[in-house]
Amino acid sequence: MNKMRIKPRFNLSEKGQVLIEYILLMVIVVACASILMRGLVSRQTGRQGAVIRVWDDIIKIIGNDLPDCRQTTYGTPNCPP
Repeated sequence: MNKMRIKPRFNLSEKGQVLIEYILLMVIVVACASILMRGLVSRQTGRQGAVIRVWDDIIKIIGNDLPDCRQTTYGTPNCPP
């Protein structure tokens, strides 16, 4: 009787290819994450990220809100007479 041989799923070279593909995928993911981080939360003066810029605007609006004053704009602390 002939016994059927079961072939292994991966050859040694295919296992290496899977490892290389995984490493390349991780490099791409880390590069994309660093680009997003730089664009969203950068703290460089003049080149602030979107999240930091909006957070700074919110803090300024809260700071410019005068307690007993009906303001029309909150960009500057002003109280109309």
